[in-house]
Amino acid sequence: MNASLNDPRDDEGFGMVEVVVSMLMIALLAIAVLPILIQGLRVSATNSTIATATQILNDKLEAARSIAPQCSLVYSTLNGTETATVVDPRGVSFRVDTVVDTCPASITTARTVAVSVSVTRIDTNAALAKATTRLLVTS
Repeated sequence: MNASLNDPRDDEGFGMVEVVVSMLMIALLAIAVLPILIQGLRVSATNSTIATATQILNDKLEAARSIAPQCSLVYSTLNGTETATVVDPRGVSFRVDTVVDTCPASITTARTVAVSVSVTRIDTNAALAKATTRLLVTS
């Protein structure tokens, strides 16, 4: 009698076929999930770029608000129409356009002056953020 052929202890562990099949299943699962991961990275990069543009825009408007209430000072500091280039830490370049309305010749009462800021990504020329605020000026 050959007892070793029917011995259940010889059936322990994984065979080569099971290992290959499991590797194939893991590979197929990874291939199915890969496009989702790539899309997630793209969306994350886009959101980061928009958040940076919004922060640049907010900083520019806050700078204009901190200069008010002197209209001539707001206009001269922001040069009426100003274009600047800002590069974020990831290397993305932005063009920041600031436009300030002209100051009235004489201000006898408090008035408002519009300050518009727009941020555009230079390489794609896509407008990422735009805002206008009105500043109360007295002189």
